[in-house]
Amino acid sequence: MQREHRDELGVTIDESRFTGKRTIVTRNGKRVAAIVPVSDLERLEELAMEADVAAFDEARRADDGKRIPWRDIRDSSSARDGIFGCRGHRVSALKIGFSLLSA
Repeated sequence: MQREHRDELGVTIDESRFTGKRTIVTRNGKRVAAIVPVSDLERLEELAMEADVAAFDEARRADDGKRIPWRDIRDSSSARDGIFGCRGHRVSALKIGFSLLSA
């Protein structure tokens, strides 16, 4: 990185840090990144977590109780006996899993 760009980056980071300014970084005219205050990033992460929790809660509410969790299939004796060990058997295991899920 050339010194002039490094100096500009330092100024941009300070502007973000001290004034809350948001800066879009482009490459060949396309937006590729952003320099934002840490507080903005933390809020985005909170919002993402809230959305994930809401989606999980909705999925649990929509569950009719007929599904078999993957961990139960994975931990079954079939899995321990190697059904998931090679490509040909993996297809058979998926067909078994499908019939269990749709029963």
